[in-house]
Amino acid sequence: AQQVQGRIRDMVFNESGDGIDSDHLLKFLDNQCSQLPVQLPEADELYTYRLEVVEWERRVSEVFYSKDEDLEDVNAYTSLETARDFQVSAKAHAYPSKVLVELNARVNKAMALRDRILQWKMACADGKKGSLKTLGSLIKEISRVRLRFPEAEDAVQLHKLVECWTDRANVAIRSRISYSEIKNLIKTGSEFPLDVDLEKLKARSRSAEQWLEALEEVVPCRELESRRLDLMTLLQRSLCNDNQIRLHELSSEGNRIPVDVDEAKMLQVALDAKNWSLKAQKWIPTAHDSKRGKLCDLRGHLEKVSSLRERLPLSDSEKKSWSPDGEKELEKIVAAADSWFEKVRLFGRSCVLRF
Repeated sequence: AQQVQGRIRDMVFNESGDGIDSDHLLKFLDNQCSQLPVQLPEADELYTYRLEVVEWERRVSEVFYSKDEDLEDVNAYTSLETARDFQVSAKAHAYPSKVLVELNARVNKAMALRDRILQWKMACADGKKGSLKTLGSLIKEISRVRLRFPEAEDAVQLHKLVECWTDRANVAIRSRISYSEIKNLIKTGSEFPLDVDLEKLKARSRSAEQWLEALEEVVPCRELESRRLDLMTLLQRSLCNDNQIRLHELSSEGNRIPVDVDEAKMLQVALDAKNWSLKAQKWIPTAHDSKRGKLCDLRGHLEKVSSLRERLPLSDSEKKSWSPDGEKELEKIVAAADSWFEKVRLFGRSCVLRF
């Protein structure tokens, strides 16, 4: 009995560094104490205390291990505060269970990780841009610890934002997107507390800016940037003077830059609209060398205006308000022809009924 008593004390006080497995403890007590001729108070107490520990372990298991371990959403993790509450409730245990030792190690890692995140955030707040590699390392640690705390949530949220930004920036670099979106990407990337690569985006932005500056030298239109319909009218008027050759050159240059610039699209539409108007003028009776055109040709020419409107980077209401020179005159000619045909049709019907 004394030997068993010594083994119990060694187990609880000297050999519990890695924690005591409650199931192994039960087997040990059953094997060692069942054949003793006397009853050990220590063993009886351990049987009772073990039940408390097992109940505590059950609650820990429900909170920490009932969730899918593959979850990557930090909001699905158990909070660090909850883990520390379990630590406090375990102080009354008669022995340190293996589950408690594992929980302590997990909490200690989370606390150390929180300190690292705070130091990293303080360095970023002082104006020193952090590296994406460092943030990625912190995110990996968060996924290993699987405990939720505010600093971890902030880091994960920032990482998601940067990942989304990086994906969109890569698309912008590999393909052709709008100048406004390029500027938004540069602005957003500059506001990150991380050192992200902006050079390729800035290079594309500069090419668009240079083109706009060249257009401004020919057609002063920067003040009309927010009034797109007025800008379109100004571009159409500019094509009627000596700037036509230079605007043709700018249109070709605008098609070659790796950025979609609304002004370049509008200039191209203005050029196409002028060609459309030149052809339409030949069918308008008041024109210098006007001639009668086929009604089907006039209808087909009017249908092309819809394609021009769709290419304009304007709102639906602005598109409806815009009209190339000669459109309304052609519409009147077609409407007059349709009205004449309707009169002929009615006259023919009346003649049939009369006879």
